[in-house]
Amino acid sequence: MKRQAKSLQSKAKKHDVRPAGRGQFWAISATSGKRYLVSQLENGGFACTCDWSRFHRTDFEPCSHVLAVQDFLESLDGRSLSFWADDEGASRQHRPTERVGRGLWSTSRAGA
Repeated sequence: MKRQAKSLQSKAKKHDVRPAGRGQFWAISATSGKRYLVSQLENGGFACTCDWSRFHRTDFEPCSHVLAVQDFLESLDGRSLSFWADDEGASRQHRPTERVGRGLWSTSRAGA
């Protein structure tokens, strides 16, 4: 089953992300206002304290908070992420592409 990439992207871009120090970030939900701690792992992945992440592997199905942090990190380099439900859609963008989870790919473009 394909994930709703554009819906997830829209949700992630509305979250407020703030550094919490040492590879950790606060992702403040745009809908509930709750703060979730997102930690960057040594293997390059991320872990989040939200309910979604308690029941899903974030390296397999990242939550919107993890995607918000990934977009935030790209923005530090003057780039922005877009998310796609399949490799074909991502590849058509002719931009750097990365699989970020089951049924979810990201592309990175200049300009935030």
